[in-house]
Amino acid sequence: GEALKVNSTLQTLDLSWNQLGETGGQTIGEALKVNSTLQTLNLRNNALGETGGQAIGEALKVNSTLQTLNLYENQVGETGGQAIGEALKVNSTLQTLNLSWNQVGETGGQSIGEALKVNSTLQTLNLRSNEVGRTGGQAIGEALKVNSKIQTLHLYETQYRETGGQALDERLQVNSKLTTL
Repeated sequence: GEALKVNSTLQTLDLSWNQLGETGGQTIGEALKVNSTLQTLNLRNNALGETGGQAIGEALKVNSTLQTLNLYENQVGETGGQAIGEALKVNSTLQTLNLSWNQVGETGGQSIGEALKVNSTLQTLNLRSNEVGRTGGQAIGEALKVNSKIQTLHLYETQYRETGGQALDERLQVNSKLTTL
């Protein structure tokens, strides 16, 4: 993490399957706040937990180079999901985000949905297996009504239930940019 703070050439970093844990997530988050070259980061399956998810979220608020982030299966939970959602409201560079298998829950899903209303750069979002529930599904559905950038949205096994699903169905009739669901 410390090397990432001062690195001025690295554009792609794959740290998947390294058991970084929450402390590692915090370290990576701090590094991302000051790194100005990294464009692609793969943190798949590192057990970053809620604390690591929060740190990554805080970093995304100020990072201006990261375009692709893979957080697949890191157990960031609702708190991490909420922090990442808040970051997406102000982040202007991230284009692809994989949050599948992270238990972001309804609170995280709602926060991400609210962010999608104002985010103008994210094109691909994977929320597979996150149980965003009714509230998260509704928020995401409402966001799709106004978001014109999302092209690919993965919601398989999110359990957005009947009401959230209805909101999504209604928004899909309005959204003309979404090509993959």
